[in-house]
Amino acid sequence: MRTAFVALAGLMVSASVTACNITTNPDGTITLKPPTEFVSDQRPQKEAAYTGQAIEVLNDGPNPALGVTFTVTGSATATKVSAAAVISSQGEAGDTENAGKANAEALESFTVSEVGGKIVVKCGHSSKDYGSIKQASTGCKSLVVTVPAGDATKPLNLVVKAGNGDVTVTGVTGSVLVEASGSGAATVSATPVVGSVISVAAEDDATLSLPASFAADMVTLAADEAKDIITTDFPELKNGAAFGTPGTGAKSVSVKCTGLLGKATIRKQ
Repeated sequence: MRTAFVALAGLMVSASVTACNITTNPDGTITLKPPTEFVSDQRPQKEAAYTGQAIEVLNDGPNPALGVTFTVTGSATATKVSAAAVISSQGEAGDTENAGKANAEALESFTVSEVGGKIVVKCGHSSKDYGSIKQASTGCKSLVVTVPAGDATKPLNLVVKAGNGDVTVTGVTGSVLVEASGSGAATVSATPVVGSVISVAAEDDATLSLPASFAADMVTLAADEAKDIITTDFPELKNGAAFGTPGTGAKSVSVKCTGLLGKATIRKQ
């Protein structure tokens, strides 16, 4: 992919040769136009105090996902949930005014707040299309979140959902649910505790790294074909069965690839 960058007031503009806009001409021919990406020059950072609440991180993600970064990282020294965002949108070259409006609304959607006893990090889309800027193309080009790591005495209850693009979650202990519901992969490294639930699902590759000594009362793996279920690091692991000594580890571990081409992998950390 080739990308060119031009700086305009309040925006960084890039033109990518992938994910073209397709226009059918009156004579029946088709014109392919690469979209221009408009990146906001604002770099908002937000945080919320953590006192053991459940944490949800919800990123709708721009579509198409051009160079999207979405990470959630556990830190042993963190006492807050913090997030940093980069907002972008995509449309026709020169449509900077509409891009500015769309980016401003997407920026407003970026929040870190306590809702119903949970800490919720959210980044959505603009409220509507603006000119050539489609609502779905707006959102967090980058969402980088840091959470407390959790441990055996104070495990996390963490939910992470990506609407489009890849998502990576690392360094966390407790119950962890990660979903990449649009085009994208989910890569997770987590440590279960007794009774915890760990679930990873993605349209593309779904990969879960666990301690070599992990145990679970039930392990469930799913992919379109059996050959795409990878358990090489744990040769004694059986799908649909317990692993290790029952009652000493996770209640359940699940890794599912929901698409046709991806893999479901459990491997050692």
